[in-house]
Amino acid sequence: MRIFFITMLAISYADGVQATEPNRQGIDFFEAKIRPMLITHCYECHSAEAVAKNKLKGGSLLDSREASQHGGESG
Repeated sequence: MRIFFITMLAISYADGVQATEPNRQGIDFFEAKIRPMLITHCYECHSAEAVAKNKLKGGSLLDSREASQHGGESG
């Protein structure tokens, strides 16, 4: 869960300013620092692949920006 909140902060804030659209710097940071953590620690249970394997937990998908902003069963 802690990684999820870190991810949401990284997506939402670029250079300390809330961003409505991702900028290049934010995208580069996400791809270099955040996505590898998600792949290692989260995608097994929170991705479209987890849905296909019937392993989705909490109704939360983290493998796309739109899905991660939608939330899961608890919000």
